[in-house]
Formats: sequence, structure tokens, C-alpha cells
Amino acid sequence: MNLNDIERYQMKKFRWFLKRIYDFHPYYGKLLRKLKLKPNNFKTLKDLDKIPFTKKPDWVGKEKDFILTPYQKKIIHYISPWDMLLFVFKKEKFMQEIKYEYAPATFFATSGRTGTPSTCFYTRYDFELIAKQGNISTRHMVEELDNNVRLQIMFPYAPHLAFWHATFGWLNNSHIFATLLGSGRTRLQASLLDKFKINAIMGMPSYVKYFSEVAIEENTKSYVRYIILGGEAAQKALVKRIKDNFGSLGTVPTVIRTYALTESKVAIFENEEDGGYIINPDLHIWRVVDPKTGETLDYGESGVIVFSHIDFRGTVFLRYWTDDYIKGGIFYEDGNLKMVGDIYRVSDEKELQITKVKGTLINTIALENVLNSIEEIKEFQILITKRDPTDKFSLDELIIKVAPRTNIEDNTKKLITKIRHLIKDYFEITPKVEIEEFEVLVENIFNKLKGTKVLDLRKHQGTMSKH
Repeated sequence: MNLNDIERYQMKKFRWFLKRIYDFHPYYGKLLRKLKLKPNNFKTLKDLDKIPFTKKPDWVGKEKDFILTPYQKKIIHYISPWDMLLFVFKKEKFMQEIKYEYAPATFFATSGRTGTPSTCFYTRYDFELIAKQGNISTRHMVEELDNNVRLQIMFPYAPHLAFWHATFGWLNNSHIFATLLGSGRTRLQASLLDKFKINAIMGMPSYVKYFSEVAIEENTKSYVRYIILGGEAAQKALVKRIKDNFGSLGTVPTVIRTYALTESKVAIFENEEDGGYIINPDLHIWRVVDPKTGETLDYGESGVIVFSHIDFRGTVFLRYWTDDYIKGGIFYEDGNLKMVGDIYRVSDEKELQITKVKGTLINTIALENVLNSIEEIKEFQILITKRDPTDKFSLDELIIKVAPRTNIEDNTKKLITKIRHLIKDYFEITPKVEIEEFEVLVENIFNKLKGTKVLDLRKHQGTMSKH
């Protein structure tokens, strides 16, 4: 479809879906009536701007108000003639089908990076959409692997979208055999890599990188040709390190990134490395807005990502402000809408900056890229702290904990000097560098759902007792 056809199709589907929201959604139904808006008031994408943004504080603690909840008086307007017959003659079967579509089956939780973890509810109808999206997104990979995918899923086993997206999306595909150990038991997972001749991996970028380091230690033979990364940002330097590590064990894999949040309900995938995240026009309307004014931006402009569901049941959102900033924007290319460019969380950019070390601001994403580019580093963690934790007015301090590839004393001294000089050259700040054992550092990083490579300890300091 050309761009105009895609937009017309999406608006037609949006109006269809908005009728359900108008009648069944406790929060948006009330909001639309208050604004005196009805589904037929929405003709073009620009009309979506009439709906206020939904941000996390709007729904956390009020999760029940964001679940589509049909009732009998209205539901008969949305059912097929066949369902109407069931309603009249086989009411029990009719109720089973309604529950299948609308009754929450489970919930997935956000990771809580910006505050208290919160829950989005999914129905069995949603599971179907996740499976379809998974098959669409990985079609190219399956074809490239000759319809014989041996997939190792490394996402943590938890009520979290990444693990269950992989489960619903790929275990029902007859071309895929999968192992699901989650994250952890890493040396066992390294042995499975060779035993099952795994040719595709899915996992968190930080854990997949760690896994590749362990696989090198174990001298594991790798057959991996595809790696799909999700659940957290995958910086280019980290992706390069992953490719290099697997390349030293066998073939250099193609690395595909994904973008998702629990609220969106499914992930969108790159089709090729750095090729942009392909948008499925059946599921969402994605837009980019100015982070200061909220104005909807044109295609190709950078800004905050906002989405509206145009399908799904359970928890549903309109104009959801993701707090994720994309340096690139949305493009139309080769018959597809796609999001192109690096994505980072706006709150990361605001909160994870050093503001008191020689008056210099540091972008921690850029700092991670520099550290990932240093081949002598096996693993690292960045700490932002106070020189005196008991004094809130004390100078900020940047500490970089490093596990080197070798423990030879002379080499570690050279590595410390190299890190200090590189950081000084890039950021005009000299960090404190500490050598840490690999296993200890890994335990500190992976003690949460997502790898914690950057820790800002300052908000917990300055109020501590000196006694």
C-alpha cells in the first residue's frame, strides 16, 4: 500500500475500534463524552490530536479503568449474525466466546524503571495477535534459516512482555524448535548452544553480551546466524561487541533489534540490521511529537514516540506518551511505515547526567558506548555517587567498575590508565576506575529484571547519618 492508503486504512480501523472504546472503556468512554467527541468525529490522523495524551501517572493505580469491559446491552451491537444465533440458542457457548475475547487471562508488568511497576491485562484474543505479529516479524529470519529455526530464548522468565512475546509468538510456529531456560544458568545454556546447534538467539542485550563472554570462556562452538535483542536499549557499540564475540566462536550473526513496552502489547522488529522498526498498521497508530509542546511532528522528524491501539482487548490506550525519544522519526519506505533511529528514554537523558563534576554534563549512553568499544574490558558498571555519601553538598563522583579480560597486574594497570585517558578525552572528566571480579560484577548487574549497567546512587545519599 502507498502512504495514503495506509493512513485511510488505519483511520477506518481506528473509528471501528473507537466505537468499542466509546462503549466499553471506563476511562476513555468518560473522557470522550466529556470532550463531546464521537467516533465519527475522527476523519484523518490529525484528528487524533483532539484526544489528550495518556501518561503513566494517568493510569498507574487505576489499571481497572483502562480495561475494555463490555456489557450485554451494548455487546449485541458488535457481534456477528452467527454469534447472535449463539446468544439466542446456545447462550453458554456465546458467553465462552465473549470471555475468550474480553476476559483478562493474565497480566504483564512493566519493569518499573520510572517508578512503581504497573500491570497491563491481556486476554486470549491478545495472545492471538501476539502470535500473528511474532510470525510476521520473524518471517524473513525463518526463510533465511531454511524453515529450520533452533531458537534459544534467553529472556527472564517473569510476567514480562519479552519472555511471553517470544513464547506466544514462536512456540506455535512449526518451523521453530526452542529452548527456554530464561536468563541464568549461563554455562548450561552455553552447552546447549552446541548440543542443539542453536542458530538463533533472543534475549536482553546486556545478558546476551554476558552470555557470549561465558561462551568464549567455555570455548563453545557457535552456529548462531541470527540474534534478536529486546527488553532494553541496544547501543551500537554493544551490538558490535556481541557480533565480534559470536564471530570468534563461529559465524558472525545478523543482529536484529526490537522496540516494545508492556503498554504497547507487542514488539515491532527490524527486518534487517539498522533497517528501522517495521510498523504493523493493523495494531497501532504510531506518531512522533515534540517533547516540549506535544505538537504532532511530520514524518522524518525526531521526538517522543506516542501510540494508539487500533486493536487488542484487555488494557487499551489512546495517544500513550511512551517517554521514549527517537532520533530519526517515522518514515514511509518500500510499502512500509517504519521507525528509524536510536531510541532512548527521555527520563534517562534527564536523570542520568553528572552535573557537578567540573560543571560538565555526561550522556551515560555515550559513556557506555565508549566503554563497550574497549576490547580489554570484559564487563563494566557505571556508578554515579557522592565523594562523601553523608554530605548532600559533596561533589559528584564517577566510578567505573571493570572486569578485565585478563588478571595480569601489568595489564590491569595499563587498562585503568587507558580508561581514565579515554573518558577524560571524550567527556573532560577523570573517573575513578576500580577492578572487580567478573562474577561479582555480573551478579551486581543482573540482580534485577533488566541489566543495570548505570546506577545513580546520589538520590539515596546526602541524608545518611555520619554516625
